Amino acid sequence: MISGMRTCNPVWSLLLLMALGVGFADCAAPENHTAAQTAAAVQQESIARQMISIANSAAGIQTTSFQEQLKTVQQQYGATRNSEAPPEIAPLPEPDQITNSALPANKPTATPSVTEPDPPSVDLAFYSVPWPRPADFVMPNIQVGTDACDPLASSEVDRLIKTAAGKHNIKPELLRAVMRQESGFRPCAISTAGAMGLMQIMPQTADDLSLDDPFDPDANVDAGARYLKQLLTRYNGDRALALGAYNAGPAAVEKSGGIPPISETIDYVSRILAGVSGTY
Repeated sequence: MISGMRTCNPVWSLLLLMALGVGFADCAAPENHTAAQTAAAVQQESIARQMISIANSAAGIQTTSFQEQLKTVQQQYGATRNSEAPPEIAPLPEPDQITNSALPANKPTATPSVTEPDPPSVDLAFYSVPWPRPADFVMPNIQVGTDACDPLASSEVDRLIKTAAGKHNIKPELLRAVMRQESGFRPCAISTAGAMGLMQIMPQTADDLSLDDPFDPDANVDAGARYLKQLLTRYNGDRALALGAYNAGPAAVEKSGGIPPISETIDYVSRILAGVSGTY
């Protein structure tokens, strides 16, 4: 009888409780009032139907009112489904409206892959080319003034020059000019490059000439004259090249193809040649 009633409606629930209350009150009456009970049951059924009708009507009115209020709010705030979205936000399509035509044409859908960058190219030639050799350093052969010994006497210098020049066939004037420029006739002279003695023999040259004591005047002048003669022979009697090699080394002369462009060497050669005439 009341299967059509809406159990979720509060109005219907209130009327149902009232109807059940009347029924429970009548059930408590004495059993000898059968006619009265029948009349009451008919009356209760009629009341219950009226209550169901009233509840349904109230529920319908409430539902209609709620829908109207919702529609009013949606229209007021633009939240209706058919309302236009702002230009920057496009409405989302319904699921049933998404088709294959919505996908970009001629562009296959592929899963993006992560590609590792190529390793930087390495120029292997960089590791095969030898490191450039630094330029040869030439220590200027500059005499260092010293008071450790006095210059040799003129007679002693003449004796040394005469002996060595005659032995190695060198002009005495050239040998004297070299000795003067190199040591100032001091047997204990040492240059900034390490040259030693009257003829300023370098340590390596002393070894080549088997000079044991570079500060012995006789041995030093003899070794110096022998070395100068070797250079004159090497450069075909060219005194400028021989003197340049005596001061800066033969390697410097051969590298430059002439007198090495070293200010100390150029001054050395020009000073010696200014005091010497003729050939060696």
